[in-house]
Amino acid sequence: MSSTREIKQRIKNIESVRQLIHGMHMVASTQLRRSGKQLEGIIPVQKELQRKIDELAVVDETRKFPYYEHRRVRNSLYVVFSADRGLSGSYNNRVLNFALEEMKGKNEKVFVIGSYGYRFFQKNKKNIVQSVIGLPDSRIYYGSENIAKALLDLFLKRKCDEVFLVYTEFENILLSRPKIERILPLETRRPEPVAGTFEPSLDVYLKHLIPFYLHMTIFRAFSEAHISEQASRMLAMDTAGSNAEELVEKLQRNLNRQRQQEVTQELAEIVGQRQ
Repeated sequence: MSSTREIKQRIKNIESVRQLIHGMHMVASTQLRRSGKQLEGIIPVQKELQRKIDELAVVDETRKFPYYEHRRVRNSLYVVFSADRGLSGSYNNRVLNFALEEMKGKNEKVFVIGSYGYRFFQKNKKNIVQSVIGLPDSRIYYGSENIAKALLDLFLKRKCDEVFLVYTEFENILLSRPKIERILPLETRRPEPVAGTFEPSLDVYLKHLIPFYLHMTIFRAFSEAHISEQASRMLAMDTAGSNAEELVEKLQRNLNRQRQQEVTQELAEIVGQRQ
């Protein structure tokens, strides 16, 4: 059985870890609130852009533009959002394994975001064409714009025939789920008469609209992934904190029992000496 000194040292060590856990929980909570406000701001913008894209899907003239070209799929590009840091429960494993499952049967190329994803796809010997690692929160907006430009360039140069986003969609603090959506080529539907005209031309309109639409769609995916990561980290810290508390309580009971045994032994020795 451990001595009283050893048990006290273990309790002290666990209390130190509990302080670290509490600090990480507070940081994750702050970032969660900040990411939530960011997501609330981007959703209306992205939805309005999506509405514009849906309206264009029935315009017959759009079919001549490369953004809408549905060609034979030889290469599929997957943009996978993961984290740069751990201690976030099953967040990384869920989205990365989900992406890996979606790639089955495809000649895939991977555009990976986050160091965890980079190591994961390297280990699984996937074709990583580009990666973004260590992007600060303050640069996510501009980083999304650069990623959108890179994806559009790869698609227009026929280095890939379809582009998918794979990220974790945030529902609430307790629930988030991996999601995949295709962003290129854009969807077309049965042509319908459209009132009005495009000024100065449909070509100019699309050249401005499509990059901005991709930018905002990637920015939203970034925001969804980031808030999901922080929520998962908060839950992981809650669980770790509860486990540490239970362990301290167990050690405290052991310490009390050890003290009782030591006192009993000392009394027995005193009584034995007097006899």
